[in-house]
Amino acid sequence: MRTNVRGSGSRLAAPLARPSAARCARRNFSLSSLRSEPCPLEIPTCRSNVFRAAQRALLSGLLLCCAVGVGGRAGGAEEERKEARVVLSDGTAFDVTATRVAQDQVLLVLPRARVASVDGKPLSDSIAAGAPAPDFTGVDVAGVSHTLSQLRGRVVLIKFWATWCPHCRVDIPLMKDLFTRYHDKGVEILACSVDQNPDQLKQFVREHEMSYPVISVYGQPKEHDLSELPIRYDMEGVPNYFLIGADGVIVKRLSGSLVEAHYDIEQDVNKLLAAR
Repeated sequence: MRTNVRGSGSRLAAPLARPSAARCARRNFSLSSLRSEPCPLEIPTCRSNVFRAAQRALLSGLLLCCAVGVGGRAGGAEEERKEARVVLSDGTAFDVTATRVAQDQVLLVLPRARVASVDGKPLSDSIAAGAPAPDFTGVDVAGVSHTLSQLRGRVVLIKFWATWCPHCRVDIPLMKDLFTRYHDKGVEILACSVDQNPDQLKQFVREHEMSYPVISVYGQPKEHDLSELPIRYDMEGVPNYFLIGADGVIVKRLSGSLVEAHYDIEQDVNKLLAAR
């Protein structure tokens, strides 16, 4: 189950750029039960935008094939189908679950399970409820190492966030309260920051007296490189939460501020603790 308020943009290859406060404030999203406004992650200009769009779509379970060469649609008119058999110019044929035909593009939707690789690289495991949480090791700003797989038996809440995101900051008191009351009961919080300046992050953590582990994604030693972690977790915006059960399996994915959405994360935590 993924309960979210989706931001736009995702980190694919280069470090995340900080969006302007004005742009962040303009974003308004409302999906499912959460109503919040996650800050979008911006993609620096890159040479292979078409491929990066395809990669981003693949990470969410879709395949985007652009410029297949279909013409004859005047005025940009589009035609949609639920099922279709597509034949490419080289004779390759395959079935798709949906298509969108425009003047110079054809969008094809494929189940993620049918895609073996992208640019020669296999896809990572799907990030959704019921899937194992991708393992990683990170050193927090206090110098303590944390390995997700070594937290089996505990309930884990992973938070992707940034100091410049107001919707991330508003959840800090909630995270502090959860950590204080539930850490000794079997709950771990790992706050993975996408800030690009580790020193400023450390200062922020001190000023806000954040007692739970805060991991700088871009401030890791070489042996614990986490620069690809946002991709592995299919990140599109912050804040983004992953609630993981004692067996290491993702139970819920939540996007947007929990406080602003009035979401009762404590109820979820208690259920998972009781199920251990």
